[in-house]
Amino acid sequence: MSLESERPKLENGQKIFDPTGNVYEIIKKLGEGRCAVVYEALDVTNKRHIALKVYNSGLRYEGAFQREITVLETLQSLNKKVCAVKLYGTFQTIHHHYVILELLECNLRQILFKNNKQGFSLWGVQKFAKDIFSGLAVLHSQRMVHADLKPANIHWCPQHGCYKLLDFGLSFHLTEEDIHQVQSMGYQAPEVYVWNRFKQQKLCNGCEDIGSCFQETSDHIKGKSFRKSSLKKGKTKSTDNNQEESKVTYLKPGLAIDVWSVGCLLMEITTGRKFFKDNDFYHKLTPFESNIHNMIDDQLAEVWDHYQRDGLEVAACFELLKDLIHKCFDMNPSQRLSSEAALHHPFLQLQLEPLLTDCLILTSKVLLLMNIADPTNGETTHQDKDVSELLEECNRRGPVLQTFLSLNGSLAGSVLINYKYFQDCQRAVHKLRNYVINGRNVIAAFYPLEMFEKLNRV
Repeated sequence: MSLESERPKLENGQKIFDPTGNVYEIIKKLGEGRCAVVYEALDVTNKRHIALKVYNSGLRYEGAFQREITVLETLQSLNKKVCAVKLYGTFQTIHHHYVILELLECNLRQILFKNNKQGFSLWGVQKFAKDIFSGLAVLHSQRMVHADLKPANIHWCPQHGCYKLLDFGLSFHLTEEDIHQVQSMGYQAPEVYVWNRFKQQKLCNGCEDIGSCFQETSDHIKGKSFRKSSLKKGKTKSTDNNQEESKVTYLKPGLAIDVWSVGCLLMEITTGRKFFKDNDFYHKLTPFESNIHNMIDDQLAEVWDHYQRDGLEVAACFELLKDLIHKCFDMNPSQRLSSEAALHHPFLQLQLEPLLTDCLILTSKVLLLMNIADPTNGETTHQDKDVSELLEECNRRGPVLQTFLSLNGSLAGSVLINYKYFQDCQRAVHKLRNYVINGRNVIAAFYPLEMFEKLNRV
């Protein structure tokens, strides 16, 4: 059976019925991967928009479905705030498995395009790192590996104001004996490159000689430091069997492969371009370990002017970011920064604030209205008829949980409105972008939810 014949083909407007009678109406196709197609759909029974992931038919996709469900159910059972997509349920028809997920807005690649393929602000990079390392720390605490971190598998959630992990079809538990090929090109850790080559050789010609495969691949990479760190677990004087076991232990991917991928992503959102376009870097770099750190420094130096133009004293912050990135690229997996340790890195402890560009790109359920008043001239937003009319207009967009009037600080003369639903906030932003009050053009944008919550705690 061809891949095309295994693919689900659902039409816009088509209705899907689960065994309990719930109805899902297809709205549009969102995307597809190796194992499944994802649609936006209306959950008619529960009156909500959802993402409906439909797996290809056939037994060879059963494993990916089971892995994804196992990971999501495990994360949700922890009753923690986890930066991972929410699972609503699953069902099965005669041909396909269906996974019902929360509908997220856009993936990391789309956000980069919204930002004109430029690097994020330092706050934007820090926000991304905090969310992703937080999600990985919980996942890794359960000894589970995502194993396919890339821009398409990280989405922004405006309702909760955070990045979320999704697509766990390649995930695995550390106790698994026979791990499949993992990670996508350009985001593969060196040990995964070795492992995938071994698995491919085993699949194609039945190769069982792990040692020769490892040596061939190591020579292919040409990094002396890579070979030394890879084999240092083996005893100097040992039998061939013991050496084989040492190599197998190193070859098997572990938690550290996710951190390498995050390093690639941090470089991508800092510079605005993909760090490794494919896996050819293993051919080009000699020795690999020293050259990769030179590559990091060179590419970050190229975008330094972009950060200086923000008008911030960012040199010390930028150096901390560089240090975090370097620690993600340690060639020895056992020495690579862990996701838990990353959360305590000094760069993630900085008190940074979003720029206006952040408030325009990352949607939220908090509306930011700037240029409402000029406190330097004694103006306030209190007891102003025009402001009252503006707030009434905001209330017509949807249910409002809280309104915050800022009289000082960087938000002086601004109004913050926390909506119950982010869709209402989006409508308000579009409606108010050309609004004029007291002769001033109102600036309507989004405000990060976590920053709004901090204001309330002050």
